[in-house]
Amino acid sequence: MTEPPNISHQPATQEQLDGLFELMLDQSADYLPEALQVLDISPEQFRIYFRSVGQVWTIHQGSEPAGFYWIELRETALHLHALVLLPRFQNRGLGTAGLRLIEQCCPRDVLRMEVGVHRSNLRAQTLCIKCGFQKVGERPGIGFAIYSKRLEP
Repeated sequence: MTEPPNISHQPATQEQLDGLFELMLDQSADYLPEALQVLDISPEQFRIYFRSVGQVWTIHQGSEPAGFYWIELRETALHLHALVLLPRFQNRGLGTAGLRLIEQCCPRDVLRMEVGVHRSNLRAQTLCIKCGFQKVGERPGIGFAIYSKRLEP
């Protein structure tokens, strides 16, 4: 069994947010534009939402930026809007390590983590199941399944 990758995270700076947003758009180009259209949200409105709702954190492996995650605290749930890795860091265990890091940093009053995963994103679905998330609902109009994981207090 291989060692999990050693990663760290830090809050994204204002200067990093545009680049991280573009990375997210690129990684979700096959479904995000359609989902935004169904939700009647323009890309510019979504850009504002990204900058103003929740927190965006960068993920580093060693000193190299590897990607980011975007979270929002919703009462007793931590909603993961996105976990995006640069292509050269994919398939190396960083997604699993990233989810575990997010869980470890949750405030004690957070009872569960939740994430919406598009039906076309089989890698993210597999990652969620591997990390103990269960499918608890769907947003069929936009093609997303909702996964949830109860956290230990």
